[in-house]
Parts: sequence; C-alpha cells; structure tokens
Amino acid sequence: MTDQTSSVPQPRPAPPPSAGATHPLSMSTATRHLVAGAYLDERFCRAALEEVYDQPRRAVAPSYGFDLGTVLAHCRRASSILLVRDAVIVGVFLLSLCVTGLIGIVVGGVLLAGTQSAVSTARLFRETLHRLTAGEPPRPYQIIRTAVTGTVGFAVASTCLLLLTTLVGGLAVSQFVEGGADSAVSDVAGMLIGTFMVTVLAGFGPPVTARVLRWHHAVQHGPAGRPAAPVLDARIEEIRRQQGGNTIVYSGYSPFVGSGPVLGTTNMALRMIRESEGFDDRTAEAQREYEQLPFVAEQLVGYVRDRLAPLGRASDPEHRLPGLTVTDHVFTVGTETTELALSTDGPTMMGIIRQPLDARRHYLACQVTSWKGELVTSVYVHFALQGRTLYLETATCALAPCRDEYRVVDDVRSLGPVPYLRAAWTGLAESPRVVAQAPVNLIRAGIRWVVRRVQDNHGVLPYGVDRGARVGVRELATLDEVRNDFQQQDVAKYREIITRRVVAATLDFLVTNGVDVTEFRQRANVLINSGVYAGGNIGAIGDIKDSFNPSTK
Repeated sequence: MTDQTSSVPQPRPAPPPSAGATHPLSMSTATRHLVAGAYLDERFCRAALEEVYDQPRRAVAPSYGFDLGTVLAHCRRASSILLVRDAVIVGVFLLSLCVTGLIGIVVGGVLLAGTQSAVSTARLFRETLHRLTAGEPPRPYQIIRTAVTGTVGFAVASTCLLLLTTLVGGLAVSQFVEGGADSAVSDVAGMLIGTFMVTVLAGFGPPVTARVLRWHHAVQHGPAGRPAAPVLDARIEEIRRQQGGNTIVYSGYSPFVGSGPVLGTTNMALRMIRESEGFDDRTAEAQREYEQLPFVAEQLVGYVRDRLAPLGRASDPEHRLPGLTVTDHVFTVGTETTELALSTDGPTMMGIIRQPLDARRHYLACQVTSWKGELVTSVYVHFALQGRTLYLETATCALAPCRDEYRVVDDVRSLGPVPYLRAAWTGLAESPRVVAQAPVNLIRAGIRWVVRRVQDNHGVLPYGVDRGARVGVRELATLDEVRNDFQQQDVAKYREIITRRVVAATLDFLVTNGVDVTEFRQRANVLINSGVYAGGNIGAIGDIKDSFNPSTK
C-alpha cells in the first residue's frame, strides 16, 4: 500500500460570531440583494421566515456567497413593518365600522374596488402596448387574468356604489323626517365626508407608508450604502452556529440543498487491475485484479484534495483559480439523525469514506464563488472503493444571481427622491390587494406565533422523523437564470476546470499505485471533451449550456 496519503483533516468549524460581530459576507453583493428582496418582496420575506426562522426543529441549509443571519434579521424587520401595516388597516376599518356602521365599509369598497379596476385596466393597456412595441405576441393568459381582475373590481365597485346610494338615500329620508331638509343635507354630507376621510386613511395610508418605508430600508443596501447592523436574536445566533458544521442534513431526495439546481452528473466505474505487461500479455482479466487493493479510498480523497486546494490560493494569477475552496462534506438524510448542527470528526468521516453503505455520503465539495458572491459553482466529487472497483461521481450545481427586482438598488434610478415617489405610487396601486389580504395576514401571523411556541415547548423528536433542510434561502430568491453569457460561460468554465483537475489527480494517483488506467483514460476523455458521459448503464446527461440559460428578461 502506498505511503502517499493525506488523511481527512479534522474539521474545525468556525465559532459563531459574537453578538454585534460583523460576518465576513454581511456586505457581499448576494447578501445586499437578498436583504433588498426582504423589503421589496413580501412573498420572499414570509417564505424565508416560514421555511427557516420558524423551523427550530429542522436543519438549516448551507449558505453559499451570503450571510444568512443578516438576511433573516432584515426579514424579521420587514415582517414587523408588514404586521404593523396590516394591524392598522384592520384596526381603522373596525373603528370605522363601529362609528359609521355599514356605510364606512361600503365607501371603502367603492374606493378600493374602483382603484383595483383602474389599476388592472392600466396594467392591461401597458403590458399589451409594451409587447406590441417590442414585436412580441401578447400573452393570452396574462390578458385574460388582468381583464377578469379589472372586471371584478368594476362589478364590486358598481355594487358597492349602488348599495351606498341606497343607504345614503334611506339616511337622508330619515334625517329629513326628523329635522328637515337643511339638517338632512348637513348630516349626510358630514357623515359622507368623515367616512370618506377615514376610508382613505385606512385603505391607502398604511399601504403607501409601508411601501415607502420598505423602499427606504432596501435602498440603504445599495453599493454605497452603510446600513446599521441588524439586531440578531437567539434564534438567528443558533442558525449561524448551524452554518459552521461540515455535515448537511437534507430532507427528501435533495442532498445538495442550498447549492442550486443540479446541472449535470457524471460517473464511472473502474476495476482495480494491474498494468498490462505489453500487447502480448495473455494474463486472464481475473488474474490481473488486485486481491489486496494498493490503496484505500480516503488516501485517494486526500490526494485529490491536496492537488486541488492550492489552486485557490496560488500567488501566480495563471496558477490561481480565484474563489476556489475544497472541503470535505458529509450529506445525511433528515430521517437518520437526531442532531441539527453536525460536525463529523476525522475518524468518523474516514469510516464513511471507506464504507458508504447507509444514508451518509462523503463528497469533496469544490466550490468557486465569483461575481462578488452572485454566482456560486459547486462540483461535488464522490469516491468509493467497493467490489474491487473504483467508483467516481461528480455532480455540478450552480446558484444564479438574485431576481432582477432585488437588484434595483444597484441601479442609478434608485438614487434621489423620484424612487420614493414611485414607491408611493406602487403602494397606492397595490392598496386594494393589501387591504383584502390584511385580515388573512394577521391570522397567519397569529398561527405562526402559536406554532413556534408549541414547537419550543415540545420535547425531542423521535428518531426517524425527517428534520432535514427543505430549501435554501438563496434558492427562494432566484429564478435559476444567469445574468448574462459571461456568467453562463463561467459556470461551464469552472465545471470543466475542476473536473479536469479531478480526473488528472485521480489518474496520477492510480498510475503511482500501479493500476491499469487504459479504460480510465478512454472514459475520462469522453467525460471532459463532450460534457456528457454515456457508458454502461449510465444515461446521457446534457451539457451545462442546455440546462442553465441566461435570463431573457
């Protein structure tokens, strides 16, 4: 057995930052865009809290290229703004109902439904005009949906207006009988004016104010912004602590959770046979197989790791692969553990590498973080020695940049007072939807609070209950589309470079240990040159360029 070995390094997870400490990635581009998304996108904000923050008994997916603690802290702040907005809306409408009776609700229905109808009509016209100007065919589904929304709004407004006319007429007749014409006119006019002002205050004030305030917080995270550090509570500190381990606990059938979509997989199997003595060597294949293998799996893993890791810190630019990190990861399914923050020690990891028999698997994680954290390319490499055969598998994942809506804070149009006016207009346009959803949001917030308290007081979950991470926060904020062709090319480039270096290191190791590599060279050429491996029982896998397309928006 060869002496050239590199044992699995003892993991030394970084301690969680102390209270008030700044995380190294707290101001990365990806972090800034995710924080902006927390304020600008209600659905993302709520999804991040519900899937991660409000799941204390579920593992947290790894965070690559951004600081999860900072993002969740801002999601909490944005959620508080939304909660206050919804509470004010419901409170003012309840007060209006108590003071003015049904008339207040009807006036609100007229204003909000009329606004919804006008907004839907304007959006339909703008969308159709934009697509016709760009030479694109209109979207029938979008047209039908917007038209239906506008029609429903118009119908509701008309119905409420008819009901309002009836109520006001009845009130006027009643006041006329009791106090005469002058009294009836003044009383009805005063009630309508007061009701109108209260309705405007409740229906349009909170949505507009909340939208402007959220924009103010979001724009602080532009390239030149220097926002104050958010408050980190005990739950966020616990989440940060879980990020320091080398073991990923996943749910279901998605082991690479948090790494983005799997763009392609390759694998090959190579029998461990001695080198041939020449073309006239007639030794039987069975006799050429090693009875005692010349190496163990962790030696090969260590050799490949030691060959790749220096590329990320080389001083020569032509030798360096910027942003490359090579680490050992263990992936385990959530039903096979009772721990949430795992850090597998060296001896245990070596045992997993030697005997990958259960739900735990070792992968060498080769990751390149580029574009200031916006693009993260991961190539996971798995080795196994079983049945006197070497098995090599690679899986390529990539995290695309955040949605375009979150990147608006980097645009020159986000500077000055005009964006605040645009935010106010957006808040005004979305007021009907916000008012309609306010009671539902409050009920949902109450249910979340109760569920969290119940979970906090519940005992330890029994073994076998799935507690793995279901989704990464970064994955909630991306459409899996790269920003431009350069980013698409970078994903393919890093995948090819890492795969080529892995194959070269593996080849050198096998040659050094006297293993016949004729078949390995042939299969490696197919893997590297075409981006597709098709051999044995393995189906053809498409190249990255067909799986990870640039955004067309």
